[in-house]
Amino acid sequence: MSTTLHPEVNKAISTALEALRVDDPKVRHEARELLERLGTPAVEPLLGVLPETHDRGDERTRREVLHALGAIADERATEAFLTALEDDCADCRWAAAEGLIGLGWAGLLRTLDELVEFPGTLRKLHGVHHVLHGMRRTGYCRLVQPVLKAFVSDIPEIDVPRTALRAAAEMHRRGPLESAGVAE
Repeated sequence: MSTTLHPEVNKAISTALEALRVDDPKVRHEARELLERLGTPAVEPLLGVLPETHDRGDERTRREVLHALGAIADERATEAFLTALEDDCADCRWAAAEGLIGLGWAGLLRTLDELVEFPGTLRKLHGVHHVLHGMRRTGYCRLVQPVLKAFVSDIPEIDVPRTALRAAAEMHRRGPLESAGVAE
């Protein structure tokens, strides 16, 4: 269902998105906080800004956008977070991993699926490792611990996707509420 936003909300979002690009860190921080407070109406515009930040090589704005999306914690940002795990900018990769952690069950499930489908580059695997460690703190320890152990096995290229598949299957079987209850 698509909703039309009040013109003042649209204007506030547009103004805040522009302010994310300025040099003054205080202005950028205030703009990001405004977008975070606006919440879900800001998600699509924030996602729309990400491709142009890549085209311009604007890591600072990209990082701010990823932080705002992470604070809003809307599942529509999942694919953007996964893509940003391979960003050239370490701060962007960190923000993306934290965003996936903030999505909880949905972020973990999609991260595990990614490990099964296409583990990606070493850079991405580091980001996924960050997500899995973060998920241990949010109640998914028993689900992610075997996957984390697989990262240091003798054959991680085989063990990581296999254990990620098992963990994802367990999550599907249990569902969101019961999966979080598998914490130790």
